Amino acid sequence: MRSAVALLLALAIGCAHAPAPRPAFISSRERAPLVIGKATAETRAAAVVADASPTVAEAVQAGKHWRVTTDRGPIHVWVPAGFDRRTAMTIVYIHGYWTDVDRAWAEHQLPSQFARSGLNAMFVACGGPETYTDPVVWDSLPALLDAVETGIDAPMAHGRVVAVGHSAAWRTLTAWVTAPDDPLDTLVMFDALYEVPQFLAWIKASRDHRLIDVGDDTRPWTEQLHRALPESIVLEHMPDLGDDLPRGSIDAHVLYIKSEVGHMPLVTGGAALPTVLRALTDERVRGAPIED
Repeated sequence: MRSAVALLLALAIGCAHAPAPRPAFISSRERAPLVIGKATAETRAAAVVADASPTVAEAVQAGKHWRVTTDRGPIHVWVPAGFDRRTAMTIVYIHGYWTDVDRAWAEHQLPSQFARSGLNAMFVACGGPETYTDPVVWDSLPALLDAVETGIDAPMAHGRVVAVGHSAAWRTLTAWVTAPDDPLDTLVMFDALYEVPQFLAWIKASRDHRLIDVGDDTRPWTEQLHRALPESIVLEHMPDLGDDLPRGSIDAHVLYIKSEVGHMPLVTGGAALPTVLRALTDERVRGAPIED
């Protein structure tokens, strides 16, 4: 009898200390349609190995970074360790005034913010005008993407093309959305809506176009735009990093976020940028970092 009890105790202790099973990554093509709040939590769980998820710094180091030199200035490119070009987006980031792409890359800690998003994407940061009088650096998005493809030793992403612009990036974005060869699928404006007509025309031109608009200092213009877009899904405040986005955010054709974060902290604070990027898709790469 004693030996039977001892055997049962040994089995119970062994099970308690057995490693957790490795969760399988579920691609967006295999999942059922997104249910906000439930699916996002499940996706995060599927992307993280218990007690083994990297820190943000480790995730940045595990990814791959290129600094491409061109006659229009440098371009930074970063992909996460779990990058899968078959489903990955291309996300192009354009900075605002009073900085350049090298300084924004380092001082705004863009690789860390991209890693925090957990997205399967090729992240590209290019130069923009640094002052009111500077010309647009990249007036053609196809030319920029061609320069990236030439400058890196990796295949390009096959998914949607997303432009993310802060503040004075509206000048570069204007050139892109009004070009006849515009390849943009999605536009993310971080307090960058200082003019309305060209962006209103772009979003109305195709149901395949998607707009995510964050208004802080630019609230007079963002309110004007979204009065003309009654289908907008409106968030009255910026969600906290790590929170599930409200129902409908990821599927919204037009998403409008009213921010109280502040014009510069939107892209320098380390939370708003990855939070908004997570509204692009519910798919995360395996091994995406857990927040500290």
